[in-house]
Amino acid sequence: MDTTAMDKLKRQFINNKDYIDAVNRAQSKWVATAYKEWETESFEDMIRKAGARKASKQEQKFNFQYFCSWPKPPPSSAETKRIAAALPEHFDWRNVSGVNYVSDVRDQHRCGSCYIFASVAVLESRYRILTQNEEKPTFSPQDVLNCSPYAQGCDGGFPFLIAGKHAEDFGMVTESCEPYTAHQFPCRNNRDVTPCERYYATNYQYVGGYYGASNEDLIKLAVYHNGPVAVGIQVYPDFYAYRSGIYHHVKDAMNFNTSPYGWNPFVAVDHAVTVVGYGVERGTKYWIVKNSWGKYWGENGYVKILRGTNECGIESLAFESTPIIPKMDQEVVHILLLLLLFYCSSTGADTPSNCSFDEVAGTWKFFESNRGLSKHTNCSSTNPDQFRHVQVMQLLFPNVAIDSYGNTGVWTLIVNQGFEVNVNNRKYFAFTEWTERSGHHAISICDKTRPGWAHDKYSRDWSCFAGQKIQRSHKLRSKRQYKQPVTEATTAESSFNRVNYQHPFYAEYRYINDLRFIEKINEVQSNWKATAYPQFEHLSRLEIVRKMGGPKSRIYSRPKPATVSERVKSLASELPENFDWRNVSGINYVSPVRSQGQCGSCYAFASAAMLESRYRILTENTYQPVFSPQDIVDCSPYSQGCDGGFPYLIGGKYAEDYGWVLEECSPYKGKKQDEQLCDVDRHCKRFYATDYAYVGGFYGGCNEPLMRLALVENGPIVVGMNVFDDFLHYKGGIYHHTKLKDTMNWPRKWNPYEITNHAVVIVGYGVDDQTDMDYWIVKNSWGTHWGEDGYFRIRRGVDECGIESSAFEATPIPTF
Repeated sequence: MDTTAMDKLKRQFINNKDYIDAVNRAQSKWVATAYKEWETESFEDMIRKAGARKASKQEQKFNFQYFCSWPKPPPSSAETKRIAAALPEHFDWRNVSGVNYVSDVRDQHRCGSCYIFASVAVLESRYRILTQNEEKPTFSPQDVLNCSPYAQGCDGGFPFLIAGKHAEDFGMVTESCEPYTAHQFPCRNNRDVTPCERYYATNYQYVGGYYGASNEDLIKLAVYHNGPVAVGIQVYPDFYAYRSGIYHHVKDAMNFNTSPYGWNPFVAVDHAVTVVGYGVERGTKYWIVKNSWGKYWGENGYVKILRGTNECGIESLAFESTPIIPKMDQEVVHILLLLLLFYCSSTGADTPSNCSFDEVAGTWKFFESNRGLSKHTNCSSTNPDQFRHVQVMQLLFPNVAIDSYGNTGVWTLIVNQGFEVNVNNRKYFAFTEWTERSGHHAISICDKTRPGWAHDKYSRDWSCFAGQKIQRSHKLRSKRQYKQPVTEATTAESSFNRVNYQHPFYAEYRYINDLRFIEKINEVQSNWKATAYPQFEHLSRLEIVRKMGGPKSRIYSRPKPATVSERVKSLASELPENFDWRNVSGINYVSPVRSQGQCGSCYAFASAAMLESRYRILTENTYQPVFSPQDIVDCSPYSQGCDGGFPYLIGGKYAEDYGWVLEECSPYKGKKQDEQLCDVDRHCKRFYATDYAYVGGFYGGCNEPLMRLALVENGPIVVGMNVFDDFLHYKGGIYHHTKLKDTMNWPRKWNPYEITNHAVVIVGYGVDDQTDMDYWIVKNSWGTHWGEDGYFRIRRGVDECGIESSAFEATPIPTF
């Protein structure tokens, strides 16, 4: 092919005034211009800028296109659409609350190294995000150009292999170590002993999890939650002329079929660029894209590209990778230790903290004490200035944890408590920090923890640790205040959010069965029956609140059930229509119903009931233990005694770390006893559990089919539910909330039941023969006189009272 002729054709496409005018006339979304900087470029240089290498004569002969086809973006699931729709309309990592997390625009020049520049741009920006701009590395494309076995130097490559595999296998060096020359040179033989520090990455993947899974919604979520992503785009001739506006390819500006050369390399080359944000302008959606052609091009080196239509294939292949943040220097460690000293105090497990997923997710520094401590060490009273071992822990969406060394594990939020991390065979749990002002006004501090516990997966080699978040969320404030309206029970300061339960309104008033309220319940619906329970009338309002879960187990908001995948839907369809662990081929595997009394210990009873039943199932009923809730109420560092707690920490973490004793070892008293009793060795056998998790794998991953699968395959599961005042009067049938209020016992201004978290145990499910209504069979802890012999049925498949939002399970370790 005549190179001079090709150069001429290139200049006609790019700098020909008639062509540029035609582009501008054909549309009004963006402006085209000529770039005098390119008039000296050869044809080969120009296609290299777009990500392609020089074509061979054979490829030119057969009209070869460098990137033959793009996968079509798949449709988003309903849940993905819902989550993406909740994101802000505009987002730009160059300006997050006035802070820029994106590294500078650079120029690849005449080398086809866009794939490297896009890769380093992703890693540089994510490094800034994860360190809250404390460190701003500029990585070296030249080192990759010279040495990477996973690319073709100046003839092109792919970000998956560079920001992903190369960064994980070999690491990146900074620009000062290997300055960019835009030419490929032989890799130095002494590369492995170079004094330059290397920066590594891990957890690399195509957005969506695999090649072909990417789409607009998933890219938005990845950009917003994790940082800029690399994408590939087709480069057409008009793209070179982009100056400003929202770019889309102008197909009719010139008829390419009239080219005498019969081959247009611009049509399908793969150019790698970086998406740093998105927005909407006059109803037109766009991506904000960082290019590598210098600041003179486009909008200071950036281009806005039409979003939602897979313009130029931009939504087909997005890629992301997570930098591994090395340990901080000692000066920074010392500063953060001082911060820890400032806020730490002894707390036990009495925490009103209420932090969301977005407030906790991010990059943390974990300060750990020397290991080898006793499991009975009270970490909450330790002094963090003794915690000399430091590592970075990244807590990513939805449940991925990565430590300083690139080890990948899992983590979960524990609602209203804190979080737990499991990585490299070690577990870390701590309560989120909070402050209480004037006795009742609580403020959650979601970027710090109180001193917590760490140990290996076998509950050995214990230590204490404290966490400090170094990447504050760009989405939500790190401090959250919850304020309740003024009621008879609050103090004079209306901004208090912790109710004064010692007020006579709660401590002295005695509950009364409102017969008119009960009649109204039965009038407005026919699915279940309400009745009066005389035994409740001697209880104070505080004792009623404790029966419903306790004042310190409240949940301000629940996650919605997760989207059901096609695989889960298929597996669940094979389950029986009705199932009950109380009658499996005539055998009952469920332990007897018990009564928690006036102590807010439902979390302990539900945890015990789940473990008891699963123990029976695992041993084919040859062993039927009855575990002691009293031991939990008195001794667990992970709960709040008679004021509430959460099964994840009791049926799971406590059971694994300390084990349960039998009822006969510590009989139930219905009240918290002297903690000194916990220091007495009663020589009681302990029963342990393992593999504890929220159904779905993490908090927020639960849904109704997953619950049925866990229930049938593994045994009864623990759930939390909102308790409303009509639930107290349940007698029989399939319960659903009537939205009626018990105004005699509870003022209309505020109803504490609406945010009470009551722990119960699902033992089965079914479908009503008369109404075809789906229901759960649930074991309560209010004695056999309540409900259907201590059980109740509740509507299934609609997340009634939040029952399908956060189910929990654990596996007992049989010991004989």
